[in-house]
Formats: sequence, structure tokens, C-alpha cells
Amino acid sequence: MIRAIITNCSDPMMWYANQIGKEIDVFKDGSEYLTRDNGGFVNIVKSADIQIYPKCKHQDFFDKVFTDLGNPREYWIFTEVFCYLHGGIDYCNCNQTE
Repeated sequence: MIRAIITNCSDPMMWYANQIGKEIDVFKDGSEYLTRDNGGFVNIVKSADIQIYPKCKHQDFFDKVFTDLGNPREYWIFTEVFCYLHGGIDYCNCNQTE
């Protein structure tokens, strides 16, 4: 997953209209990004409305292994592997300085 922050909402009808400033995990799907919305559903985020944080050191591995994250089984396996590689947490801390 890619860590990002919602910086804008160009469409007031989008699910994240009141989430400006919130950090989210996304993955690229064509010209847009997918994420889990507040209800736990997979939803889109427009690329113009977010700022991407630096790339996770595991991103190349994820890109090669997981090719169909729309498949619920693959998404579940991806999230388990993601948490394992990040010390049991569900967000990327690879680029944080201590």
C-alpha cells in the first residue's frame, strides 16, 4: 500500500469530502487510487485530491506479488503480509524517522 494524505476534495459528493487532512493507505488502480472508506468498503480517491508519501521499501515486492487486489482473498492475504512486514501495524512506517 501507499501512504497518502487527503489534501483536497474536488467533488463534494465524494466519500472523503469531510476527511481533508486524514492520512490513508491507498493502492494505484489506473489513473485513480483505491482505499477503504470509513465503512470499510473499497472506494476510489481522485489522484488530484491526495498527496503521496515517499514509497514504502516493500512496494516493489507488493507490486510484483499482488496483481488483483479486487479479489477479496488476495486483498486479505495482502493485508496480512503488509502487517507482518511492518511489525504488526496496518500502516507503513518505513519512511518515518525516530
